[in-house]
Amino acid sequence: MCCLPEGTILSRDSLPFSFKTHESPHIQNRNLREIATIVFLSGASFAISRRLREVPFIFILLFGLWDISYYLFLKLLINWPSGLLEYDILFLIPIPWIAPVYAPVTVSSIFIIGAIFYLYKGLAFSSLQLYLFLVSAFILLLSFIFIPLKILLTSGIHGFSSYAGGGFNPLIFSIGIILLIISFLPSEKLHIY
Repeated sequence: MCCLPEGTILSRDSLPFSFKTHESPHIQNRNLREIATIVFLSGASFAISRRLREVPFIFILLFGLWDISYYLFLKLLINWPSGLLEYDILFLIPIPWIAPVYAPVTVSSIFIIGAIFYLYKGLAFSSLQLYLFLVSAFILLLSFIFIPLKILLTSGIHGFSSYAGGGFNPLIFSIGIILLIISFLPSEKLHIY
């Protein structure tokens, strides 16, 4: 997690670990924790669901609750973040995802509201809604990894040795959020049959 004013680039010195080598024990441990979290949430989703079509909605509900709880407990335990505009390193898989705290909180809030609605109503996504959801997820991911992806494509993995952080793209994020919201609209509202 990094605490900087909006618009500033993260400094390697302000990061809780170094990007100098992707083989760093901190990065390997964090990658394993991230994978374990996703596996745990997936397993819990299957265990809780009564029907297979509920699994993705339970997963995104649990993911959203986990993500928001993460920030709430950080605030309670270490008084961080001081605001929603502070930057955080969200994930490191496959490359660093970096964004202001409001970005994952917004996505998680939409996940929670959408999942509760679909689970309560017993609905499932239509093919088009699933497509919109997946496209929005890709666009949101791109907003978090825009600059890191550019570094990887131009300089390879060794380009991260001089990576100073940053790279969140609010325009791409906004497009992803709009598509995410649309994907959760009931199919009759979208005139999809």
